[in-house]
Amino acid sequence: MGLHGDRLKNLYELLNRHGMEIFEDPTVIAALPDLVDENVECRVVGMPGIAGTYRGIEGYLSLIREWAQDWSAQEHELLRVEDGDDWAVAIVRHHGKGRRSGAEVSMELGWFVRYRDGKLVRWDTYADPADALREAGLAA
Repeated sequence: MGLHGDRLKNLYELLNRHGMEIFEDPTVIAALPDLVDENVECRVVGMPGIAGTYRGIEGYLSLIREWAQDWSAQEHELLRVEDGDDWAVAIVRHHGKGRRSGAEVSMELGWFVRYRDGKLVRWDTYADPADALREAGLAA
């Protein structure tokens, strides 16, 4: 695994250890400009209840908060990570418990991320993991 794949692996380890609430921590918020480009673009494709494009660091945080509000508990299991010069793809099994319904959910998702000058500039979430792989030019 290369640098960008390691970044994704580390992120999921943090999320599993501390939960999405980590993005409410003032220290983490203050560090985001060093990690995330001010013009970052995040897209959500094919996910029921959450979709669209989110721009900038505030958009990035808004997407995270929208996602987190639906879950009372969640865990991410990395199934596959591929990376290139400025990108990485992760296939993730998301385990969660619905905040309102209490229903247990397990689903596979795909993430495609791109970096420039060490900062996140793009984060796409796909309901179909094969779409994330195709975005990176990889076979499903």
